[in-house]
Amino acid sequence: DDSWFGIGFSTPGGGMNGGGSGSDMFVCSDEGLRRFLVTVKDNPRETGQVLQEIEEDAEDDEVIQNICILDAEAGTGRMTFTRTLDEGPRPITPGEAQAIIWARGPIGEQALANK
Repeated sequence: DDSWFGIGFSTPGGGMNGGGSGSDMFVCSDEGLRRFLVTVKDNPRETGQVLQEIEEDAEDDEVIQNICILDAEAGTGRMTFTRTLDEGPRPITPGEAQAIIWARGPIGEQALANK
């Protein structure tokens, strides 16, 4: 659907706030593609630290690395982002279990909000 949505990297069993030490979250909303450090279970826009306002590629670029598309007419959303494995508060180690979290808003709600 065309609601806001996000994906994040947490600690095993840590959930949205990474057990208090923070989750590294990428969110696609009406504000574009943003990266947050989230340490409390709440709306990242309200309580999270913005780690990065991500400059997005154009849809017709030959190589797309960072993009957020919310298409109300088609009822779809798409997010693509790149990051290095060892970058940020939650490094990704190949071969080890990695906690991945996700969230989305109500259908048609493109503004980042928790309802």
